[in-house]
Amino acid sequence: MKGLRERERNSRRLRRSRRKDFLTLAIGLLIIFSIVSYFYLYIRSKNPEFCLSCHYEKPYYKHWKTSTHNAVSCYKCHPGIPLKMFLTVIKYNLGVYDMYPRANVTTTTCLQSGCHRKEELFTEKLVVKDRPVFNHSQHLSGPLRGVKLRCSSCHSHIVQGMHISVEETVCFTCHFMGAGKGQSVTGCPSCHGPPTKVIQYHGFKFRHQEYLKLGVSCDQCHVEIVEGDGSVPHEKCHTCHVMRKKPRDPKVTHDIHVSKQGIDCFVCHTKIKHGDVRLVKTFLVKCSDCHTRFHSAQKALYMGVGGKGLGDLPSRMFAAQVTCDGCHIRGLPNPKGFRGEVTRVSSPASCVHCHEEGYDLLLRDWDKYLGRLEKYVGQRLRRSSRAKGRLKGDLARLLSEATYDYRLVAAGHGVHNVEYAVKLLRIAVDNLDKVDKAQGSYIPARPAIIATPDGYCATMCHRRLGMPEDVYFQQKLVFPHKLHSEKEKIPCMKCHSVDRHGETLLEREDCLKCHHQMKDATRRCVRCHSLEKAFYHGAIRGLSRGEPNPMVEEDVGCVDCHDVTQSVKVSYREVRQTCIDCHDGDESYGEALDEWKDQVRDLSDKIKARIAKVTRTLEVIRLGPKDEAKVRVHYSKALKIKKVLRGLAPIHNVSYAQDLFDEASKELDAIEELLKKKGGPSS
Repeated sequence: MKGLRERERNSRRLRRSRRKDFLTLAIGLLIIFSIVSYFYLYIRSKNPEFCLSCHYEKPYYKHWKTSTHNAVSCYKCHPGIPLKMFLTVIKYNLGVYDMYPRANVTTTTCLQSGCHRKEELFTEKLVVKDRPVFNHSQHLSGPLRGVKLRCSSCHSHIVQGMHISVEETVCFTCHFMGAGKGQSVTGCPSCHGPPTKVIQYHGFKFRHQEYLKLGVSCDQCHVEIVEGDGSVPHEKCHTCHVMRKKPRDPKVTHDIHVSKQGIDCFVCHTKIKHGDVRLVKTFLVKCSDCHTRFHSAQKALYMGVGGKGLGDLPSRMFAAQVTCDGCHIRGLPNPKGFRGEVTRVSSPASCVHCHEEGYDLLLRDWDKYLGRLEKYVGQRLRRSSRAKGRLKGDLARLLSEATYDYRLVAAGHGVHNVEYAVKLLRIAVDNLDKVDKAQGSYIPARPAIIATPDGYCATMCHRRLGMPEDVYFQQKLVFPHKLHSEKEKIPCMKCHSVDRHGETLLEREDCLKCHHQMKDATRRCVRCHSLEKAFYHGAIRGLSRGEPNPMVEEDVGCVDCHDVTQSVKVSYREVRQTCIDCHDGDESYGEALDEWKDQVRDLSDKIKARIAKVTRTLEVIRLGPKDEAKVRVHYSKALKIKKVLRGLAPIHNVSYAQDLFDEASKELDAIEELLKKKGGPSS
């Protein structure tokens, strides 16, 4: 028993000894690891690229790399970094590091051996603005305004993209904070002297030296030279401190934050901007101070407001945000003016600059025709105004409104908003007609420009710019626009809105009211339906001829199948019923028409698919000039046939449509055969 207890005691002592040895070894290894890591980090941290290990240091590294200090290693300016790096790495990996990095670069660091020499800095003169007035000794020899500065007070890191550059707003904080209006703490000459150049202001030449000789101080003209006061909002303190009272003595605050900690000024102070913020009122005289509501008529016209009897109608150039100087580009010297006075006037060249040739002539047309219209309205007003004393009630109001609209257009120069000007003058004439009619006076004929609601469309614009030959009506029908407007003399307002420029009010049913009520409809149909006629007769221009529809020999015309005597849209269902009725009620003729309809649609789909396939092949195969010319001939003909086979026009001659399809197929076969020889894919 005694031996057993002895063995147990020995075993426990052995285990304790082993744990102690293990703990000693672990502590020793940890110490060795820490020492090795410390020296490793100490050495590595002297390499600037080591700073990139932390993501928030990347901008600082980039700024340093492009600065004049890029040959100086980081630890030369931040000597404490290598010593603190081991602890910093531990805090970084534990996630307890400060996300707001701040460096404390002392003046002693800047003046260390091998860097900046104090003797040199204190003797050199640096140029500020236009004078060599800056010397470091003034700022570093002793306290300034109770604050002992350091190099980093001015050479901070607040300039984005720069490293330790001087931000001039730092200078403004010390030189202007607490100074009076128009003044500096150190006086204006401390940084810059009087301008040596001749100053031009509002057309006058000015020399500062002459005024300074008379004893005129800077602040007598430059009454305000700064924006901001450089104050320290109390909430700024809470950016770093919690429930910290601000010291009453600013010298204590600056000694802690500036002299010892090297904190940038604008961490606490608001910025001050310096410049010619406001001159003495004598220099700031504006036209509007004396000339009130100047150019108000032109502005009203351009904006399309202010007229009597008409709603707002802004100029299209106003809506496009074209300003006055967009058109008034020519300087017109005033021969009686002082010191070369110039007035900017409009120039036709500005029209061409934004639009195209021809728009310059448009401006001259506006001047000419508006001038004639204003002359007409002016004569009417002068004659009607003779009875002004006898007019009462509505008649007096109508004359007053006519006079107002006329004066607005005349004073505002109607070219600023042609449409608005013409409509205002038309309303003025309407009012004068009522006044003259009530007085039994003669009412002269109106000029063409206002004789009809749409009279100005051609006179003011489209006579010069022209009309489109053909337009697409409802995105599918080719509408002969010029035929209707010029040859048939159909007024614009028949199809378009006069109030909303260019808007088409015409519906297809409106066309039927004219075209489908004619006794000679069969002859007139082809003016809109030329492709249907070409299929019916088997002759499409530019393509092979075919046999005409058998009904041509029977003298069956358009109106025999299409009932155009009613003001309704002709539909396929009505035509189908006409076939049945014409053939004694035989339903098979209606079914035959259905088959033709399906057949022409099938032909269109097939040719469309084949052309698409050939097109894809042509996109990937290179051809020589000769082969390309051959393909172009075949391809263009196939495309033309594809175009005419669209829609229901081919139903007027299905046999001819089939012949054209076969012809297009041959053209595509020729292309594919050529491509096959060139090594391309074939059908």
